[in-house]
Amino acid sequence: MTDEEMLAEQKRIEREFERAYDAHPLFGPVNDDEFLNLATQIFFAAAFQDEPIAGVAQKAARALATRLSGFPDDTKNWRVTFPPMGLRKEQMLTKAQKKSRAIAFEVCRLILAGELMTHATATVATKRKVSPQKVTGDYYKYRGLFVDLHRSSNPDDTNVSKLED
Repeated sequence: MTDEEMLAEQKRIEREFERAYDAHPLFGPVNDDEFLNLATQIFFAAAFQDEPIAGVAQKAARALATRLSGFPDDTKNWRVTFPPMGLRKEQMLTKAQKKSRAIAFEVCRLILAGELMTHATATVATKRKVSPQKVTGDYYKYRGLFVDLHRSSNPDDTNVSKLED
C-alpha cells in the first residue's frame, strides 16, 4: 500500500467516524463495536504522531474515554471490553482453527529449520497426538499464511522458498 493510499484510507476512516460521532449521543453509552473500532484506529494513528491530539483524534479520544468511564461489560471482573483492531467477529478463528493453524505453523518452522516435510509432519503428529493426515491437511491449509507472515517480518530470508511448491 502506498503512502497516498494509506492517507486516503485514513481520511475515509475519519469521515466515517465523524458521521457516526455526530449521530451518537454526546455522553451516552458507547457500545457499538464499529464505532469503537473507528475511534481506536483514529486515536492510535494520532497517538504515534509528534503533534498534539486535536480535531477528529480528540473526538476519538473523547469517545474512548466515555467508553472507559462507563459501566463495565463484565461486572464480575470489572472490565470494559473493546473490539479487536482490524478484525470482525465473523473473521476471528475458532479454537479448532487456532489449533490447526498452530499445528501448521509448527510444521513450517521445522521445515525452515531443515527437517524434511514427512519428518516434520511425523514429529508434530506424535507431539500433538493427532494423525499425520490431519497434520498434513493443516499444513497445506495454513502454509500460505505462514509464508506471508514470515516474508513480512523477514523480507530477506530466502529459506521460505522451501515451503512453496
